[in-house]
Amino acid sequence: MNALRPFWIIAPLLILAVLWPGVSVAEPGFDSKAAAWTRTLDSLERRVRAGDADDKVAARHRAALEDVRAAAVEARAMSVTETEDVGTLLKALGAPPAEGKPAEPATIAAKRKDLETRLAAARAEVAQADLTLSRIQSIVQIMTAKQRRRVVEHLLTQHPIPFLPETAQQAVPELLQAVTAVAQSPVIWFEGLSAKDRGKQWRPALVILLAFLLAWGLRTPILRYGGPSDAIENPTYGRRLIAAAAIAAARGIVPAAVIGGAYVWFNRPNALVSGLFADTLNNLLINLLIFVVAMATMRAVLSPRNVTWRLTDLTPDAVQSLARWSLMLIALFTAERFLAESIASRGVSQELESFFGFLITVPEVTLIACLLLPNRLWTLPMPSATPEYPVVNRPIGQLMRRSVVIVAVLALLAVAMGYVILGRFVIEGMIVSSVVVAPLVLIHRFAREGIARMARIVLARSRREVQTETGDVTTFWLNTVADVTLIAAASVPLALIWQIPTDGLREWLRAGMEGFTVGAITISPTDILIALLVFFGVMVLTRLLQRLLLDRVLPQMQVEVSVRHSIATGIGYLGAILAVAFGIGAAGIDLTNLALVAGALSVGIGFGLQSIVNNLVSGFILLFERPIKVGDWIIVGDKEGLVKKISFRATEIETWQRASVIAPNGELLTTAVTNWTHSDRRGRVEVPVGVAYGSDVEKVREILLACADEHDRVLKDPPPWVLFMNFGNSSLDFELRCFTNDVMRRMGCASDLRFAIDKRFREEGIEIPFPQHVVHMAPPPDKD
Repeated sequence: MNALRPFWIIAPLLILAVLWPGVSVAEPGFDSKAAAWTRTLDSLERRVRAGDADDKVAARHRAALEDVRAAAVEARAMSVTETEDVGTLLKALGAPPAEGKPAEPATIAAKRKDLETRLAAARAEVAQADLTLSRIQSIVQIMTAKQRRRVVEHLLTQHPIPFLPETAQQAVPELLQAVTAVAQSPVIWFEGLSAKDRGKQWRPALVILLAFLLAWGLRTPILRYGGPSDAIENPTYGRRLIAAAAIAAARGIVPAAVIGGAYVWFNRPNALVSGLFADTLNNLLINLLIFVVAMATMRAVLSPRNVTWRLTDLTPDAVQSLARWSLMLIALFTAERFLAESIASRGVSQELESFFGFLITVPEVTLIACLLLPNRLWTLPMPSATPEYPVVNRPIGQLMRRSVVIVAVLALLAVAMGYVILGRFVIEGMIVSSVVVAPLVLIHRFAREGIARMARIVLARSRREVQTETGDVTTFWLNTVADVTLIAAASVPLALIWQIPTDGLREWLRAGMEGFTVGAITISPTDILIALLVFFGVMVLTRLLQRLLLDRVLPQMQVEVSVRHSIATGIGYLGAILAVAFGIGAAGIDLTNLALVAGALSVGIGFGLQSIVNNLVSGFILLFERPIKVGDWIIVGDKEGLVKKISFRATEIETWQRASVIAPNGELLTTAVTNWTHSDRRGRVEVPVGVAYGSDVEKVREILLACADEHDRVLKDPPPWVLFMNFGNSSLDFELRCFTNDVMRRMGCASDLRFAIDKRFREEGIEIPFPQHVVHMAPPPDKD
């Protein structure tokens, strides 16, 4: 009891220290944390520089570095926050009194000194954390370099030349012995079982049967809800892709389930399968699974028997040939993997590795060449194929296919020279990479078609044709985001396939996300992306608010149209200002720099830069308000042409004579501008025509309307109409008025209408008279 007395005295104190609000166990300070980081990094750096570590040890080193990095980043963030808070307090205190001025109160001076001490300590902590992060990056670079060198040395390991007689003399018997051992492993394993264990071998058959029944039950609903449907005559690419995925799942799910069930059963705890037969059986099941999945996917994509639901645009003969060569390549690749892994489990000599690698690489390269080189297998039928031009072959695809074949041949030469590991690494990397890239290519096409279809639906629901340009821009950016996403998704598995050190990729990604420093400026792609998202989000909300006011709110308030547009325009300007302000705030840009710019502009205005500033502000207004746009047909004074470029200071107009007119932006806002294509490209066409007196005016009107109705560029809504303009001096004057869907071609449309009117008037006997003048001659004077 006396021995426990110290415990009963200390225990309440410990409980009180934990539970009492004012008492807590102090966390280690920054100095102790930094010292721990330094010790850890010193130890890791010594071990990394000492020699090459295997993958497991390198993984432990990376984990330790990541722990130190996370702690340093967290401590740095806290110190940066402390720096900002203390700096704000110091700004609140103001600058210290200058020399010769009365001293500030003692309490203020003490507070200032304390804050300055805290600020210096926080800055020192930030510097220490930055130093730690820099050391971590240096150690990661050393590890990456060592890993890269280790991979290169392994790939460049030279084996004996495979086709030399002495290599074959040693490799062939060893290969036969290894194959015989693999083939006899089931018999040897079964003979080693006891009679009781042999009686239990019917259980795997039951497991495989249950897996088969379950997979067969799932096969029917997969095909019913996702497979091809006879009710759809012309399925879209997206629907065909879904059907291909359903077919691949239906064809592969049954054998994959059987193989997976067998693998799980034979690898369960206390399984009876062991020894060489266990390794052989596992290799066989894994490679069978790869073969089944690859075959099901290939048959679903090519769909050689169902043309309507085929994902490719290749000819039927090409599809059949591709399916045949692909089947042979997949079968050879999986068989090679099975034999290589089964033989390698027994331990083999370099002669056997070299001979077997060359023996299997020759047919694989041959199949790759047969699959990629023939142009007839990769030609696409033209939409309007003719015997002279039946197909089209893309040069870029042809160059890529030939490049792959060249690389495969070079890999074969490397194997022939004894660099078996390098050659097999290249061949297997290309085959496995194609399995990764092919689905992404299909998804890429599906994403582009889905984006284009969505854009068409949005534009179809839109009531203004001017939004077509905006839809094209949105489609472009959505396609760009989809492409970048797919590339990022493919980069990780491809890096693993080609054994690219992931440490470097991870550092590049972290640097791209956290930003990089140029001088005194830190550029962070993440902050820029967030700023852009905030800016465009505020602009979208502004546009929605404008449309809501114009379409629903203001019309119900009986506000005049001009006032409605003024209110909407003002909200647009306010929204643009808020979008810029919020975007700058999200990017973390110091607004004092903008204040300096504004001050510089005000000084410039005072020195006579009013015109430049006027044009600059006018350029912003033109870009945001968009009274004119690039491609518009405008008339400014005596200048007429197409808008080619709108910059901040001036606008470039290209005349019909292909001359460039540089008009200041201020002039475009202060003078009247005629914009033929402001809201849409429709425009009115006027064709005046005169007929002789006595003509049938009703017939004239019918002919004019018929000529307008027959022209393909004349709109039916609003319909054309004819005006009887005047009783002229020599003719009855009419004017045909109609609207064309492209005002840029109004002159050509008017010319076509004049040709058609002249032809119909001649056919109907309607005369277009010449100008007639009555001349009265004075009588001759009398000779008398």
